[in-house]
Amino acid sequence: MSAQGGQKTRWRPPWKVVKHVVLRNVSDKNVLLHLPTGHQRIEKGRRLLVTPEIAHLPEVQHYIQQGVLVIETDKQH
Repeated sequence: MSAQGGQKTRWRPPWKVVKHVVLRNVSDKNVLLHLPTGHQRIEKGRRLLVTPEIAHLPEVQHYIQQGVLVIETDKQH
């Protein structure tokens, strides 16, 4: 682990698969997702840590294409 800006970050070897991604709501409205695990609300400007498979769901893809959600790799997990 290393410290960056007061936060601990876990080092990941380049061959290790990313286990999680971050969905970030970049819009000015809250988003309600209907995921296989249940409903999940992402408030405006907030993030949600999910498995990469979630990003391929049609509803999530729709929000990504509309520019409401963006996907970021999780740098800590």
